[in-house]
Amino acid sequence: RSPKPFSQLQAAFAGSDDPFATALNMSELDRRYDAWLPSEETKKMLISVATQQYSTVFIEKEKLTMPGLKFDNVQGDAVREVMQRFLGEQAAMKRQALTANAVEQTFTGLKQLINTKNWRAAVDLSGRLLTAHGQGYGKSGQPTNHTTDSLQLWFVRLALLMKLSLFQNAEVEFEPFGNLDQPDLYYEYYPHVYPGRRGSMVPFSMRILYAELPQYLGKPQESLDRLHCMKAICLTILDHLENGLAEDGSMINITSENRQASMQLWRSRLGRAMYSMANCLLMMKDYVLAVDMYHLVIQYQPEQEPQLLSGIGRLFLQIGDIKTAEKYFQQVEKVCPKLGNELQQDIIIQMNRAFLYLGQNNFAEAHKFFTEVTKRDPSNPVA
Repeated sequence: RSPKPFSQLQAAFAGSDDPFATALNMSELDRRYDAWLPSEETKKMLISVATQQYSTVFIEKEKLTMPGLKFDNVQGDAVREVMQRFLGEQAAMKRQALTANAVEQTFTGLKQLINTKNWRAAVDLSGRLLTAHGQGYGKSGQPTNHTTDSLQLWFVRLALLMKLSLFQNAEVEFEPFGNLDQPDLYYEYYPHVYPGRRGSMVPFSMRILYAELPQYLGKPQESLDRLHCMKAICLTILDHLENGLAEDGSMINITSENRQASMQLWRSRLGRAMYSMANCLLMMKDYVLAVDMYHLVIQYQPEQEPQLLSGIGRLFLQIGDIKTAEKYFQQVEKVCPKLGNELQQDIIIQMNRAFLYLGQNNFAEAHKFFTEVTKRDPSNPVA
C-alpha cells in the first residue's frame, strides 16, 4: 500500500488554526527524527536518483532491501498449551487471552496486543500486516517498495522476536536489511512519494536492535562494532549541529529553538547507543570499561544519573567489592532529588540499601527493606 500524501497533509493540518505553521513544524520534526548519514556509496546513489531527469536510475538488485517473513508458523498461546498439558482442557479453556484474530487487523490492533502483553499474538498480526504490504512469507529476495509504515512494522516484529528470545528467527529476518544503509531505505529514493523529504526511513530504535542482536547469539564483539559505528554517526550529527549546520551537514537555516531540540534529541540518542555499549561490555565481563561507559552515559543523560549510579553500585556488589558499592549508593542518595518524584527516590534508595545488606549477608535487614518496597510499589518485580 502506497502512502497517501493528501491524507498525510490533512492529518498535519487537522486541529490547527495555522495550517502552514503546522506543516512547517511537521517538516522540522521529520528532519530531526529521520536524520542519518549514509555511506559514500549510498550517498552517490541517492544523488543520482535526486538528479535524474526522465529515465529511472538503474540500481543493482543486490544493492536493494528485499525482506520477507522467513517463518509463517503461528506463535499461538504458549501459556494455554502448558495449562492444557498439565491441568487439562477445562482449565485451559478458562484462560482469556487476546489472539491476532480477536483485534482489528491494523496498527491499532497491534498496539492493543502489545499493551496487553500478548507478544506472540502480536508477532502473528505483524506477519499478516507485512503480508498485506507484499513482504510476507516467501517474498524475501523479491523487489518491493518501502514506506514508513512497513519499516515501523518490521521494527515492531523484530523487537517482539527479541523480547520472546527468538534471536535466531530475528537474525534470519534481519538479514535482507544488510547494515540498514541500502539506498531504498532513505526517503530520497522515493522523490514522487515523499517529495522534498530527506533522511532514513529506519527508526533509530531499529538500528539499536540491529546492533544489539549479535551479542545474544554469542557474538558480542560484532555488537560492539555496530554500536561504535552508531556512536560515531551520532557524534558527527552533533558536531554538525554545534557548527551551525543541519543534522546531515547541509546548510539549511534552522532556528535556535529547533537546533536546541535537535541537539537534545541527538545527545539522548548518543547516550542510548553508549548505554547499549556498556551493557555489551558487561556481558563480555569487561567491568572496568563498562563502568567507564556508564559514567559517560550520565554526561548525555543526566536525568538518569540515580538509576545509572545504582546500577554501577549493584555491579560492584556482584563482583564482591562492597566498599565501592557503598560509595556509589551514598552518591545516589545525594543526587536522588534530581528525580523530582519522591516515591521513585525512596524506592531507589531502599532497593540499594536492601542489596547492600544482601551483599553483607545481613538477610534480616535486606528482607525488611525489600518488604517496605513491595508495600509502596507492589508491582516491583525485583523486590
